[in-house]
Amino acid sequence: MVKRARYDEPTLPSEKLKQQYGSTLANDSCTDAEIIKWQELRLERGEDDTICRIVWFDDDFSAVTYDIGCAVPLVVRESVVR
Repeated sequence: MVKRARYDEPTLPSEKLKQQYGSTLANDSCTDAEIIKWQELRLERGEDDTICRIVWFDDDFSAVTYDIGCAVPLVVRESVVR
């Protein structure tokens, strides 16, 4: 059985956000594990592994949602020093 990855473009309110955060934006429905796997696959192919998910802030006072940055999930490994 062959498995293939599918990339779904993020649903963004404007093209400006894609320009601001780059072309390797993860869809909001992607889990951190899926993004990390995507990063690993890109590294194996010698491609840039900078993949992020936009972080949104819901301002209750003005009833507006703002983008406040882009989060990149990382794998943290414990190292043993001898």
